[in-house]
Amino acid sequence: MSSVWNVPSTLPFVDAVADGLLTRYGDDPLELAAVTVILPSRRAARALRDACLRRSDGAALILPRFATLGDLDGDDSVLAGTLDLDLPPGITTLRRHMLLAELIRRAPGLTDGDASVPIDQAARLAAELAELLDGFQTSEVPLARLADLVPSELAHHWQDSRRFLAILDTAWPALLEAERAQDPSARRVRTLHTLAERWRSEPPADPILVAGLVDTSPAVLALLRAVRDLPAGAIILPGLDTRLDPASREAVETAPSHPQHMLRRMVRGLDIEPEAVPDWPVADRLPCGAGARADLMSETMRPATTSEAWAALPPLAAEATRGLAVEVCPDLPSEALMLACRLREALEVPGRTASLVTADRGLARRVAAELTRWDIDVDDSAGTPLDQTPPGQFLLLAAHLIEDGADPVNLLALLKHPLARDGDDQGRFRERVRRLELRLLRGPRIAGGIDAVQAELALRSAAPGRRPQASADLSDLAGFLDEIVAKALPFTRLADRPERDLRELLHAHLALAEWLGSANLWAREAGEAARRFVAELDEAAQGLGPIAPRTYPGLLAVLMAGIAVRPRWNRHPRLAILGVIEARLQHADLVLLGGLNEESWPRALEPGPWLSRTMRERIGLPSLEEPIGRAAHDFVQQACAPDVVLSRAEKDADLRPTVPARWLERLRVVLQGERGPDGAIAFDAAMPWSARLEAALVPPITPAGRPQARPPVAARPRRLSVSDVELWMRDPYGLYAKRILDLAELDPLDADAGAAERGTLIHDVLAAFAAGFDGTPPDDALDRLERLGRDAFARFAHRPHVHAIWWPRFLRIAAWYVERERERRPAIGRLAVETRGELALPGPAGPFTVHGRADRIEMLQDGGYAVIDYKTGTPPSAKEVAAGFAPQLPLEAAILDAGGFADLPAAAVDSLEYWQLKGGTEAGRIAQATPADLGAGEAAARLLDQLIRRIAAFDRRETPYIARPFLPFAPRANAYDHLERVKAWAGEEDGG
Repeated sequence: MSSVWNVPSTLPFVDAVADGLLTRYGDDPLELAAVTVILPSRRAARALRDACLRRSDGAALILPRFATLGDLDGDDSVLAGTLDLDLPPGITTLRRHMLLAELIRRAPGLTDGDASVPIDQAARLAAELAELLDGFQTSEVPLARLADLVPSELAHHWQDSRRFLAILDTAWPALLEAERAQDPSARRVRTLHTLAERWRSEPPADPILVAGLVDTSPAVLALLRAVRDLPAGAIILPGLDTRLDPASREAVETAPSHPQHMLRRMVRGLDIEPEAVPDWPVADRLPCGAGARADLMSETMRPATTSEAWAALPPLAAEATRGLAVEVCPDLPSEALMLACRLREALEVPGRTASLVTADRGLARRVAAELTRWDIDVDDSAGTPLDQTPPGQFLLLAAHLIEDGADPVNLLALLKHPLARDGDDQGRFRERVRRLELRLLRGPRIAGGIDAVQAELALRSAAPGRRPQASADLSDLAGFLDEIVAKALPFTRLADRPERDLRELLHAHLALAEWLGSANLWAREAGEAARRFVAELDEAAQGLGPIAPRTYPGLLAVLMAGIAVRPRWNRHPRLAILGVIEARLQHADLVLLGGLNEESWPRALEPGPWLSRTMRERIGLPSLEEPIGRAAHDFVQQACAPDVVLSRAEKDADLRPTVPARWLERLRVVLQGERGPDGAIAFDAAMPWSARLEAALVPPITPAGRPQARPPVAARPRRLSVSDVELWMRDPYGLYAKRILDLAELDPLDADAGAAERGTLIHDVLAAFAAGFDGTPPDDALDRLERLGRDAFARFAHRPHVHAIWWPRFLRIAAWYVERERERRPAIGRLAVETRGELALPGPAGPFTVHGRADRIEMLQDGGYAVIDYKTGTPPSAKEVAAGFAPQLPLEAAILDAGGFADLPAAAVDSLEYWQLKGGTEAGRIAQATPADLGAGEAAARLLDQLIRRIAAFDRRETPYIARPFLPFAPRANAYDHLERVKAWAGEEDGG
């Protein structure tokens, strides 16, 4: 009787194994209980357990003993009692990671002089190094073989890598000896060899089955040979293709990327011809997929060297494509919605199960989110990296306080995190955070650290002249910030030295996080994983060298990213979202294979930073193509299910074009227009499922037209600044939102000083300079102006780029401005700068006041007046001024003519000018605001008449505040565009 069996890819593997076990041993419950089944993973063991229970039809059953390959010698392993290993314990993953990072930090050849590699960078390299060490140990390739590499044949950087890895042959074993521990991979290899030797010398009488393994490492092969030779041993292979033609068999032997390569190598390692392996006997009632599908997949995966056979393929059987669909979606959101709809549809059939299998974790999260629209909660069983879970993100945000504690974005992200103060006082806490944000943290960042923010708030609280309520509010916020700073200080002050002990940083960090966080910080799977992580890190950091405090957040991020948080159980009994590894040996009635794009499934080949592809081959490490072959095998196993959907998106999450997975392209070539029972399989993008869902559930929407608000006359403003008058002329709805709805645009967080700040700075400096003397400018005028500029620029000392870009421009503006002053001052009798004025106009609903502040008004010796406005940007055109869409200077002229400016007599204006101050190649330029045929007085009178008529019109309830009535003259920058829904109607209307 054979000891090696094969479960064809058309059968659900765990159901087939369960059926065979119960057929063989199910008559005697005690006999079944004596069976030991070794599987690749705990998930596979749970799947086989569930399959046995399904197969028993609810009858009482004593299950076999299940063991997994990864924990054969663990305390909870069913084989623990059969082994008596005198081996050091396995080193913990985190301690190993930290020791390797420390080795990298101090390694000669990887550092410059006395410097060391920053710990966060070393930790990234350590993860790659641990993977390489596992590869050496699992393949049983000694590190000493690195000496076989000839240095002269390697590039310089590979020579450095070779020297470092050679050090590992001595330095790393010494570290492990000091730890009295062993690498987990090396211990596993030793355990497998010991178990194989034990079974060869003392064969167990009870049955031993190894099911689902696809592994060609020497230790696994040794164990399989021992099981093969046991009296009651059996090896059950998943999806061995025994129908390959002779040419393909030969080609597969040298094609590691083929799905059958590792299986055939494994079978040959057992001294058996693959074609001689019989199928695992199962009951006839076990559901079976179509054998034609397996033929189609086998043909799709044909080795490249024999692909010319595709030209003479016979017609495919109808069963090959029955139940097979290909969905090509335009983008990732569309693919996620399509897959969610497919999963939801499966629930319409009682008892039907469905699973999504994808290597794209972003796609998995999107699908899980889409399912919530039907109140379906499905976890991604592949897990979520700890740094992307709420507790992990909260810990990282708190850690960043040591690096950039005054960064408003990071500080607010921490204070607004759902885990921050999630308790009785959460409402008050969040209300104070919002007030702190609006009062202090929006706009340009305050120079200095979090203590500078604290000092600034205290200064504002103590400023005289504030209303009692405002002062009390600021005082409350100052006390609130004082409390936060006091709790954060033990952690943030650790940054005052170049290096600190990692455990010191960790303890101070956790004290802050636990004070600011809540009991839920350590709750549920993610919280428990975070607690285990910090406890293990505390232990793993013992004895390590100090690190730079600024690298601490990066180190945490690297370490957390390597920890997957998985749900303890599936939340849905019939739906599952699985990673590629988690899906191995699983079964569902409907299988969705999503994210079938290159670099996702299969993953891109990366040799890593330590060895090149050529170096790996010379040393004898496994080919980098083998993971592709394993991924291809996973794909074939899943694609042979009776009902399968293959899907991909033409654009990724960043809207970049994607490349179809090679297996989809092969399938397209093999099918070559073949038609299944339901028509052709479409490989082109079809109508998005989102559009179908919207068409089915959402009634047609008629876009609303241009907004036209009609508030009561009593609610309409009776006093406007000249800048608000301009907004009224250009966009009445914008004025409605600003002055009636009282909606103000929030300053951005951590804002860069922009055009508005630049304009204010230059205006203030020029005003202070012009008011500082009478008559002709003094000889040192330029020096005075530059000193004023330096004092003003000191406000932006924390913004080096502001000084680097603006200061040279300011110097050119200053020189140009002083020259203009020398030219004009002799003709000026009196100069007013930054002077305020207002004018009351009649209206049906009562007086209407306009007010403004003039940058510069010159009263000339001959009695004429010039009104001047500084523009650091592009000034309005003369056409806009004449049409009334740039009313500032004409209105200021009208105010002056009516005597509305304090300390200035009423007078007619002769000239309206824009002084354009850009500081470029042309530092400044003077432009007349009005056309040549329109005088300043006439422009003012015309605008005044226009404004009075507008006041009268808007004093009627039926006159609407309409959005952008004249699109060509709409505001260049408008904070209310989103309220006006411009894109919804601008293309439908003429704009007049």
